[in-house]
Amino acid sequence: MMPENCSVCNTALQGEFCHKCGQKHTGQQVTFPVLLSDFTANIVSLERSFVATLWLLLKNPAQVVQNYWLGNRLYYSSPAKMLFYALTVAALHIALVDNKILGLTFAADNLAPQVAFYSVLIPIMAFASSVAFYKQRRNFAMHIISVVYNVSSLIIVFLLLNDLIGLAFTANIGARAFLVYLIFFCIWNTRCQIKTTKIWTILGYSLLQIAVVAGIFGVGVAFTLLLRWVQNQ
Repeated sequence: MMPENCSVCNTALQGEFCHKCGQKHTGQQVTFPVLLSDFTANIVSLERSFVATLWLLLKNPAQVVQNYWLGNRLYYSSPAKMLFYALTVAALHIALVDNKILGLTFAADNLAPQVAFYSVLIPIMAFASSVAFYKQRRNFAMHIISVVYNVSSLIIVFLLLNDLIGLAFTANIGARAFLVYLIFFCIWNTRCQIKTTKIWTILGYSLLQIAVVAGIFGVGVAFTLLLRWVQNQ
């Protein structure tokens, strides 16, 4: 028997779902078949949502990113969920295949390598995005959303492809994989930031982002070398 009011927010029910808090009221008693059905449905729903979002991010990333910018939630996997999946894939890659991510080693005190990788990559990419598309007048949080979605979806695909190629051909792709990944990320991020199908425009903005990233890494390397030189004096 369905209750008259929601057990969470006490709102009068008008159907199976509470229109205020979203809780589903089934009225079913807890039995083993019901428990098994609910458990299976939740797993399948989770996988369907993730796969559908990942596929759309690869096919048309602007639809997912801009949908989130507009304040819409729950239909697609959130940026946090996509980042969690990417961290999981990276952790499995480190544990089972190689301690490097796309040929690069990221290490920090009290941080797992995959966490260090994203902690460095996401802010740098977001800054590059904000510089390249400053005329769009988007706040930094919006660039973070685009970066997290694209970094996560592409790293999942690139790590899987990188490992499959390595296993099939016993080839050591190394840092070249990261360079290809960086190019793809900049192209995909450009597709989210501006509405254009002109290849040269997309490539131009992509190269601008790559130049900003290269400049940041160059400054970082120069600062590290200077610091070491000062310590050796």
